[in-house]
Amino acid sequence: WKLTDGEINLKMQTPPNTSATVFVPTTDPANFTKMNPTLPKDVKIFKVGKKAVILSVQGGKYAFVASFEK
Repeated sequence: WKLTDGEINLKMQTPPNTSATVFVPTTDPANFTKMNPTLPKDVKIFKVGKKAVILSVQGGKYAFVASFEK
């Protein structure tokens, strides 16, 4: 992950034939879908919390961006 200019950029990879739960920290969870308008079909938003968006992902490479202020 990388934190720059009020955004967190998260790149990740999960092995084939597996799944993972991904916690994307954010200070603006409601803005997550606007910043990631084309989520792959194998990425599901599991829960939107006060300080994170929780995703369920299948095996593959992914990149997400979210608002994040220190």
